[in-house]
Amino acid sequence: ISQLLNKSLNLAEAGIGLGVTLVTRLGSLVKEQAIDKIIPDKLDIMGLSS
Repeated sequence: ISQLLNKSLNLAEAGIGLGVTLVTRLGSLVKEQAIDKIIPDKLDIMGLSS
């Protein structure tokens, strides 16, 4: 029984690690896209955009 518990705990930890990694990657992707959209808009307002 203890071996089963250890295995399921390891799986749970691996799953949590994967979840955190996915969320972090998604978060940085969203940030990059937001920055790509926001910066050109600000440049347009300031008249610096070509």
